[in-house]
Formats: sequence, structure tokens, C-alpha cells
Amino acid sequence: MHVIPLNGSVRRQDLEQGLLAERDESPLLQQLLVRLLQGCLPEYDVSVHNWQHYLRRLLKFKCLEDPTIANPLGETGDFYDLSLRTRVTVLQLLCDLRLEAEDVIDLLKNLEADSLRVEPLGHDDCGATYWYFYGTRLYKEVSLMLRVTDKSTYR
Repeated sequence: MHVIPLNGSVRRQDLEQGLLAERDESPLLQQLLVRLLQGCLPEYDVSVHNWQHYLRRLLKFKCLEDPTIANPLGETGDFYDLSLRTRVTVLQLLCDLRLEAEDVIDLLKNLEADSLRVEPLGHDDCGATYWYFYGTRLYKEVSLMLRVTDKSTYR
């Protein structure tokens, strides 16, 4: 398997810029997607030249396996044609799938459990959760159920 090095840690700003970038403008995002796919599909030679093919293939398989997962790429879709929200959803799904891979237990066994756990900063009266990841931004997570409820009250 050809592994593309991700030198050092990935900065949040670089990941955000990569998600907003047009096709091939973000080597970091492309490398991250390739690395995640290589971990999910170790038996295949995933590279920067074929990762979209394997992403479509993996999503198709996972959607057949679990009908609650929607496949945003279909048979011939392109990652860069997806909306920002859908790109993030695909990236999150890839992270989740990577954590299900067989080698993860061995890779994580020497890490302290507390170093892997992130606790929310707090919650507000509306049910939103606030997260702080040691940077300059505070993130607000609003559940889908809360969003649907909020929209219905404005009608």
C-alpha cells in the first residue's frame, strides 16, 4: 500500500480551506481522503489518482449494507460537486468507517483513553451543545431533531 505522508498535525484552518476548495486545490484534503480510504480498504491500492473511484465503491457498499446511510455520490458522482455540508458528512462517514477497521484496536492500544476523549464545553437551554478544541473558535452543535422542531415553530 502506498501511504501519503501527512507531515505534522493537521491544522483546523487548513482542513476548513480544503473543504471549501475547488477540485485539486487542496492537497491536504485529498491526502486525508486517500489515507482514510487506504485504512478502510487496505486490500486495494488507493492513490491520489483513483481515490474517487474507491470512495464511490465504499459508499455504495456501505449504503447497501445499511439502508439508513444515503449515498451522495451515486454511481458516477464527484466529491467536488457535493455541497460543503455533504463533503463534511462524507468525511465524517469515512472517519467512522476507518475507526471500524480491524487494525484500529492495535493502533490505539497504547494510547491513554482520556487522551482520546473530548467532552463538550456545555449545553444551552435550547439543547445545543458547545465544543472547544483548543483553538480560537467555539463550535455549536445543534441536533437535527432540534433544527426540525425550530423550523416548524416559525411557520
